[in-house]
Amino acid sequence: MDTTKYASVLWDIPKETPDLDEKFIIKRTLSFGGIFLIRDLIKSRGIATVRSVFDTMKPTEMSAKKYHFFKKYLLV
Repeated sequence: MDTTKYASVLWDIPKETPDLDEKFIIKRTLSFGGIFLIRDLIKSRGIATVRSVFDTMKPTEMSAKKYHFFKKYLLV
């Protein structure tokens, strides 16, 4: 997975780090990314993949408002 467009949510990961796990990048993007980055993530990885990773996340991994928005509207 190309991580250059996800650099804003991977601020604490050194750029020299070899391949990052796709699930890690999806979790980080859902937790810290804006709506446009999340839209690009869904377009590139597919709604089913993003939904399956979201289902494994704890509600405390992001703000309560964001979690409920994803659960009720975006990833239905």
